[in-house]
Amino acid sequence: MVSVKRIFLLFFFAFLFFSIAKNFFDYQKKIQFYQDFKKLYEKEQYQNRKLKTEIIRKKSLNELEKTIRNKLHLSKIDEVVVLMNPISILSEPPPQKPIPNWQKWWLIFTQK
Repeated sequence: MVSVKRIFLLFFFAFLFFSIAKNFFDYQKKIQFYQDFKKLYEKEQYQNRKLKTEIIRKKSLNELEKTIRNKLHLSKIDEVVVLMNPISILSEPPPQKPIPNWQKWWLIFTQK
């Protein structure tokens, strides 16, 4: 009878231990999920504020006028326009003749 009670208690405590361990690991996963979700939420909140301020800026009359003038190449009265020629890209220098491998090794061993 005593051995049956011990076996029963052993199974009972084993069940409690595994149940607590499972709950602990589930809790850790949920905490990690919460932290990841919170970071994502803050990132999206920042992006939302940024987009809202950009919308407000784009709707302003000054910004709208500036965009239209730039696209149509117009200027205001009493505004000085400076036109510059585009910078010409210089041609690439001629490629240098590659150094033979034996000279490369010689340079490696002779340099101090």
